[in-house]
Amino acid sequence: MVTFGNPPARHLRRKQDDQMKFFLLTGALAGFVTGLLCGLVAHRDGPTVLLEASVAAVVFGLLTRWWGSIWASGLRDSVAQRMAEAELHRKEAKQGRPAKT
Repeated sequence: MVTFGNPPARHLRRKQDDQMKFFLLTGALAGFVTGLLCGLVAHRDGPTVLLEASVAAVVFGLLTRWWGSIWASGLRDSVAQRMAEAELHRKEAKQGRPAKT
């Protein structure tokens, strides 16, 4: 089914969920690699290295997901503010008043 205009809310929610999954997985991968490398550099035994890398993956994943949600929220607010300002300028221009900057 083809729809025109604004996409349904469930589509937007799914996109936000995909962004959060991306942040979580990217952070988890970075954390695991960092934990693995630090354990290998410290000459620890195998099970300890894997345990530390797994803990680092969880911590990094949660932190990047948290940071990503803050970043995305700020980006959405910024876009909404710019759209509101553009709408205000458009209304003022239509009425013949100079736009305030």
